[in-house]
Amino acid sequence: MKSRHHSILGISFFFTILFSTAKAQNEGYKPHFNEKQKYKESRETVLFFNHPTSFWDHKSTAKEGVRQLRGMFSNEDVASFMTVHSASTTAGKAASQYYLDQNEVDKIILSAGGNHSIHFSEAKQILFAGGNLPLCLCRAFRDSLRHLTPDQKIFEGIFVEEAIYEGNSAQKNLAQIIADMSDTQVLEWIDRYVFGSKSSNQSVCPGAFDLVDDIPLTNEPYTFELFRHGKSIGTRGTGPRYMKVSIVSVKDL
Repeated sequence: MKSRHHSILGISFFFTILFSTAKAQNEGYKPHFNEKQKYKESRETVLFFNHPTSFWDHKSTAKEGVRQLRGMFSNEDVASFMTVHSASTTAGKAASQYYLDQNEVDKIILSAGGNHSIHFSEAKQILFAGGNLPLCLCRAFRDSLRHLTPDQKIFEGIFVEEAIYEGNSAQKNLAQIIADMSDTQVLEWIDRYVFGSKSSNQSVCPGAFDLVDDIPLTNEPYTFELFRHGKSIGTRGTGPRYMKVSIVSVKDL
């Protein structure tokens, strides 16, 4: 029975991908709003897919992880968002390169750099996927923090390692990048690109300022604790607002 169940799921998964790809090749994405338009989301669990596309993830290192993550939550009451860039809003190659179709997420955001203006008012966990982690995906993470109210408890930020790519030089997914790193090295790597505790500008996402109108977010109010596969590997920052950030495998969700 278990084998038959898995076979049916496998066939269904194959045709879902096939249908999704074919549909994306025929249509461009239709964004619900852009990065500057405000939106409030009240569900407790959120999936945030930032630019999940081989346009930047040239070797499609995160495609399987993105598809698995979306599939795992397909029957659950979770909010799902995906950012797309402007070239993907018309039919053609750019649209066909995305790993998810329009109807597989609740809202499409037109955002060139991962920036957004969503207030996750009740979020307990936000699972991040896509990329590029040091740049656009980090901005999505940062802006999810930015729009919280001062008295709101901070959600757990979850980086799904097989579903995140670093498309600049590594051309690997996060799981591949950190596979041979010690816990200390992983903490330093994430701090360098995300927490920014040792950066000269003392900002979350210290290297993500290549956009003309990008607005920094100071990291001074935060203490970040990083977990790797359920194990705490250290903290960065000394601010009063605590945030748990986890690196997890899609297999462990």
